[in-house]
Amino acid sequence: MSENSIALIFSCPLFGAVLCTLLGRTKRHLCHPVAVASLGGALWGGIETLRRVVASESHDIVYLLGGWTLDSYPRGVGIEFRADLLGTLIMLVVIGVAFLVALYSKLTVSEETPEKEGPFYTLFLLQVTGLAGICLTGDAFNLYVLIEVAALTGYGLIAMGSARAAAATFNYVILG
Repeated sequence: MSENSIALIFSCPLFGAVLCTLLGRTKRHLCHPVAVASLGGALWGGIETLRRVVASESHDIVYLLGGWTLDSYPRGVGIEFRADLLGTLIMLVVIGVAFLVALYSKLTVSEETPEKEGPFYTLFLLQVTGLAGICLTGDAFNLYVLIEVAALTGYGLIAMGSARAAAATFNYVILG
């Protein structure tokens, strides 16, 4: 299981976001535990990835998503995640802070954005997926895609606030 630990970093919050979307309309009270559990799984995957990076000779591991191999396809074809020591540590900080934010966000989310727990946790988990992916991506195309994911979900999170939030979000979209 440890050879797939990099995939857990992205798949746990991604599937958690899908689950929060599905639960958001009917069982909103379950979105918070789903978000905390999926970020806990991502944090475990990040810690396991750090353990693997430290144990490797080069302090660098490569994970090719989807069964791509460097023997049959040139580098840059497919989705490549590269975990080195610095990128893994930054990714652990991102996921660790997101885990703590999700843990203590239940009361604030229900007060600030009533009736929107599902969309909030969906966007939050997608943003964590994008930010963690930025830290570990191995090619420029996926870096661009993950920056866009992080930016667009950030715009969505800002727009969820009060009536003035829509105007602020528009300013961010124009400037960003």
